[in-house]
Amino acid sequence: MFEEPGEKLKKLAAILFWGITIVSVILAFTLGIERVHYTSSASGLVYTTTVFHDVLFFSLLLGGPLGAYILGLVLSGFGELVENSERAAEDLHVRSR
Repeated sequence: MFEEPGEKLKKLAAILFWGITIVSVILAFTLGIERVHYTSSASGLVYTTTVFHDVLFFSLLLGGPLGAYILGLVLSGFGELVENSERAAEDLHVRSR
């Protein structure tokens, strides 16, 4: 379970990046474009209109993948750091013999 943590962190970074990106794009279209139903009290007719929430739409569409990319960079960089420290520890162990 705890073998090769650096490689697992890099895979987790890729999975989180794509997962957050997909979810944020779906949420941008789901929450950013909303159908609103109005009922007229006089005639009893139901009117449907579409409301576009531009700030919410663009913040989810652009901010979600950007935040996921930054998170992925940090997590992947930490995984690389763990791998490099494992290699350095192995080199020191071999040289000390």
